[in-house]
Formats: sequence, C-alpha cells, structure tokens
Amino acid sequence: MNPHVLDFAGYEETLLAMVLYKPSDLGRLTASLFDNPGNLAVFEAMTRLRDRGEEITKESVRKAAPQWGHCVPDPWFTVVNIDFFLTVLEGRRQQKVRRAELLDELKAIEEAELGIF
Repeated sequence: MNPHVLDFAGYEETLLAMVLYKPSDLGRLTASLFDNPGNLAVFEAMTRLRDRGEEITKESVRKAAPQWGHCVPDPWFTVVNIDFFLTVLEGRRQQKVRRAELLDELKAIEEAELGIF
C-alpha cells in the first residue's frame, strides 16, 4: 500500500467516527476525501443509508458494507472541529491534483524534447 494513504487514514477514520456521532455532518464530506479503500466503502455505505432515509449507526453501516465492517469506527466526538480534518484532507486532494498536473507537464516536455507528437 502507498505510504501516502497510510499517513492520512487516521484523518479519514476520524471523520467517519465524527459522522457516526453526528450524521448531519455527512453532507460536508465527498468521496474525493478518501484514499483508503475501506474508509471510502464506509463513506459510500453511509451515503446510501442517508439517501434511503435510514439511520446512520455503526451497526447499520456494517450491514450496508459487510465486507468492510471492520473499517467502521466507533462514533466519537473530538474537541477538534471537523473543519480541521476537512482542510487537511482537501489539502491532500489538491496536492494530488497539482502533482498530476506537474507530471502531465513533465511528460509533455519530455515528449517535445524527443520529438514525439
């Protein structure tokens, strides 16, 4: 697994735990915030439950995503505002976008130097 994914898995898990504590915060999250496949599956299960009008609890999420049930955190509250975690993960997403742009530019430069069109 990419070490970059491991660095932020805790932030992702904390966001999910905060949503289990206060499900109304789910609308502030997007799938692009999650790199860890288990955390993404949990987020998607929460979204499906919300869309069907069902209650979002640890048990209901585990039932909605049984293969990823081990990734469902316990609901909890943290004194750190949810905005902190959103800012960190959004910053990571923006870094990934910028890195992809730079790699595309580098590829274009290399192709131009080699005369590949």
